Amino acid sequence: MNECNVVDFVESVVSTIPGFTGPDELISLFSLIYSLSDSRGDILEIGSWCGRSSVVMAMAAKLTGSHLYCVDMFPNLEDWKKRADGNWMIDNQFKAYHIDHSIYDDTFEDRFLPAYEKDTSLLNVFKHFVNLYKVEDVITIHKGTIETFSKIVSSNFQVNLAFIDGDHDYISVSKDITHVTKWLVPFGVLCIDDVGEGFKAVTRAVNDNIHQKQFKNPVKLTRKLFAVTKV
Repeated sequence: MNECNVVDFVESVVSTIPGFTGPDELISLFSLIYSLSDSRGDILEIGSWCGRSSVVMAMAAKLTGSHLYCVDMFPNLEDWKKRADGNWMIDNQFKAYHIDHSIYDDTFEDRFLPAYEKDTSLLNVFKHFVNLYKVEDVITIHKGTIETFSKIVSSNFQVNLAFIDGDHDYISVSKDITHVTKWLVPFGVLCIDDVGEGFKAVTRAVNDNIHQKQFKNPVKLTRKLFAVTKV
């Protein structure tokens, strides 16, 4: 797939699949996976939503003979609850946005609710788009948290690129980084979305958990996509 085809493909995905990851980030993720094609390990995504970034990374995986693991709670529409103050949160088992980032009523209706237009099951929505772009053969889906995922993977599980874009609270991002670090191969790349951009909890978790003895070459690939290489 040449550069023009990649751009066209990403534009098609963005216009088709609801989500928050922009074209510049998607192109960066695709290019990174493609450049790591000779490395050991697979690809891990924490936070998949409707599958916008998943489809792009899966296509890169397909072209390079790799495999993508997608970890998400995939909340159903009925899991969302409106609080007394008018903001939205996800029920008990879901931690995203409870404290650090409220989802206001208009934001929920404009940006989150459209994800459920095809089905009230987000997992069904995800599978629909994965099948639409014919990348289901290189994706393994895990409906759960990074903790539940860590209990089912083999002891020799290895990752050459991980993309963290799940729960945006400090504790969750810190846990994601801790788990991913032990799976990343040497010279593997860790990417984290929403670093800066007003997401203070994510940025603080990155600052507190990305240690120089473990990582090198920190860089902002786009306005809000952070990347670092495992030593």
